[in-house]
Amino acid sequence: MSLLNRQTLTIIKDYGTDVEERVTVRGFVSGNSAKFPFDTKVYDGDVLERPDPRGGVLLARVQGVTVYDAGSSAVNHIAARLKPL
Repeated sequence: MSLLNRQTLTIIKDYGTDVEERVTVRGFVSGNSAKFPFDTKVYDGDVLERPDPRGGVLLARVQGVTVYDAGSSAVNHIAARLKPL
């Protein structure tokens, strides 16, 4: 899927624990939703870290992941709802 204006984002698994894992991905964030390429491993409960245009970073918890598998790589993608932390 072609995501215009993609950003470099970090998906944080097990946020705040001793086994926290960070994965760098490309995606698009708009408001409280994010879109990712179809093969991105993002799940409910993960934390998304992204650059804050004012400086620093913004954190949001992933709450609700929908996989759109339309059979075409041009439209397949993953959408996630975000709750700011």
